[in-house]
Amino acid sequence: MAAKTVEGRLLCSSALTYAIRGQKGILEERDQVEFFRGSGWIAPPKVLFGDKDQVNACLFGESQDGWVVAFRGTLPWDPQNIPNLIDWLQAFDAQPIEAIHYPGQVHSGFYQALEPLVEPVMEQLSDAISRRRRSLLLTGHSKGGALASLFAWRVAQRFPDLELQVVTYASAKPANAAFQDAYSRRIDHTRYEYGNDIVPHLPPSQDGLLRVLTSLPLIGERFQDLSRYDYRPLGKLRYVTHSGRIIDDDQSLRAERSLNLASEIIRLRFAQIAAEHSIRCGSGFVEALLGGLPC
Repeated sequence: MAAKTVEGRLLCSSALTYAIRGQKGILEERDQVEFFRGSGWIAPPKVLFGDKDQVNACLFGESQDGWVVAFRGTLPWDPQNIPNLIDWLQAFDAQPIEAIHYPGQVHSGFYQALEPLVEPVMEQLSDAISRRRRSLLLTGHSKGGALASLFAWRVAQRFPDLELQVVTYASAKPANAAFQDAYSRRIDHTRYEYGNDIVPHLPPSQDGLLRVLTSLPLIGERFQDLSRYDYRPLGKLRYVTHSGRIIDDDQSLRAERSLNLASEIIRLRFAQIAAEHSIRCGSGFVEALLGGLPC
């Protein structure tokens, strides 16, 4: 049974991307059959890879809501201590670059991950809308959310009259303030974030979490060497609290979240931080947006 809302169905589609199996180039839907049913796909979506190593991938197909592209995120992370946390932070510590097709600056790693996927997905999309013109929905979790955002900009350039909606979950920040300004005036984007998940705070930027971390007693100096870039989140925030309430963004919420996450780091609650990034069955996202279903 499909989820009751668009956001719920796209959450299921994002979760289903983790059932993509390398080498085979197919979707092992039996691995996550609940999310396959919840996503509302009319038929099993196609699996597209962007590189020979099959690291970057997405699903493309038709759902009850329109044409859908769901980008796969990174594998789950599992830091156990401060040095590992710093290593993981540095994985996102990529210098922004100016890139063709984009205003402002974008995250170099996300740009490089998306580029090989652009034309394969565009070919599928062009063929699809020539057969049946429907709206396009882009989604993804974690890194997949960042790729969905950057791809949205490319779609808006290629198909300016196509109805487009982006919904992301626990997305990292893919670009700087100049891109954010241009993007917000053109793209309908809602981003969902939950609890004390660290990924939406990454890459480390000039304010927010990094400022709090560097001010921590005893361990603050260990974060001093991380670069401070001008990365910004994209889309309108819908923040999911631990109690399952969904609330809008404001300055006090941003400050509270940075302090709460820093507190979790001080208490070495890394397993809990990792769990709050998850969109698996039983996760905060699933409970809030799907009411525990379809799990």
